[in-house]
Amino acid sequence: MKNNILAAILTSTVLLLAPAAQAAITASDAQLKGNTLTLNIESPESGWAVIHKVSNGNPGAHIGHAMVKQGDNENVEIKLTEPVKEGEHLIVMLHEDKGKKGAFEFGPQSKADVPAMQNGEMVTTTITAE
Repeated sequence: MKNNILAAILTSTVLLLAPAAQAAITASDAQLKGNTLTLNIESPESGWAVIHKVSNGNPGAHIGHAMVKQGDNENVEIKLTEPVKEGEHLIVMLHEDKGKKGAFEFGPQSKADVPAMQNGEMVTTTITAE
């Protein structure tokens, strides 16, 4: 009986110490054509893929966004509000769709669709426009 209790305690301890699954967004095949960026996105949850310019290694101005579903999203087209040069690095940030479903609500007038967070960090990835 002592061994069963010890085994249960050790099992519980191991389960409690196991790390939580990491949320991650990945993007690939970023093709720039005029003011449209087309890319493939794998998202840990449904929400918004928001494109930011890079400013000193951090997310800068928001220059476009598109709705994504959980899982694979192929050929996502994002209209950009500012010109992007070929070879320029951009940040793709996942935002939650917390406000009116299907309407991007993040900016000076609304903060409903906040950036998705994992362990206190925004869920992002960096891409190169080609």
